[in-house]
Amino acid sequence: MEEFYLGIGIALLSSFFFASSGVTTRRGVYGGEVYSTVLISIIVGIPMYLSALRLYPGPTSISQISSEAVALFMLAGIVHFVIGRFILYLSIHYMGSSASYPIMSSSNVLSAIVAIPLLGEMLTQNKIASVLVVSIGIYLMAQGNIEIKEFKKGFPLALLTAVVFACSSLIVRSALLIDRAPILGVLISYSTALPFILGLGADARYQRELKSLDKKKLYYMLLNGVLVNLGQLFRYISLDLVEVSIVGIVFSITPLMTILFSYLVNREIEIINRRIVFSAILIVLGIMILVL
Repeated sequence: MEEFYLGIGIALLSSFFFASSGVTTRRGVYGGEVYSTVLISIIVGIPMYLSALRLYPGPTSISQISSEAVALFMLAGIVHFVIGRFILYLSIHYMGSSASYPIMSSSNVLSAIVAIPLLGEMLTQNKIASVLVVSIGIYLMAQGNIEIKEFKKGFPLALLTAVVFACSSLIVRSALLIDRAPILGVLISYSTALPFILGLGADARYQRELKSLDKKKLYYMLLNGVLVNLGQLFRYISLDLVEVSIVGIVFSITPLMTILFSYLVNREIEIINRRIVFSAILIVLGIMILVL
């Protein structure tokens, strides 16, 4: 029981860092610098996870875990940090974080539902009620963002991100069921993603993007790198402690935090209305149903 509540607490902490990173991501990709933001987030993450590897108990070497778990962590790196992060940041460029994150958060509902038959996780009345309430909140939040000019471009990208991130959570949880190595796992994922991201840098368009970065943009990208990687660090730990269906629902609080932080920091470039706030409250109620 202690591990259960610890896992929920760490998942909430992860949500806080993800929401914070959503605000800095918006500043970083506002002019279209999606590739640079993804690249810097990966480069910043690897030394952070190397440091965490020494502090968190568990395996510290690939030789200490099974080849199957290594393969799954590598797959998660490609799915989440190459494909998922790139299209999420592109969606944020078009719609802003207050619009993209609620839609993307449907990945939590998808993973919670799919994990029950796929990973044999327990189906309870609380989970059913929680998924229903959170789903309604996410749906209403998505409908509240249709006034955004680039909504039609960003919406399908956010939905695709939801599917990709749901797959990522299931892959990570599957790996952690084989070997409980959350820090080593995220380090493997990032190390796998880096060569793919660097390879994209051969494109002349991305080279021009990197050369044209100003100090202010770089500052937001570096800050985003720290925040999003703290979010990933605690995400892997929470997935190691509790079921993916529980972690997924708890992560649904991220849109509420993102809206709050966006209002405080990015109100001049974000659209936030009453319907979005009401939808976020429904999501929080769904989370409360899960943990009570």
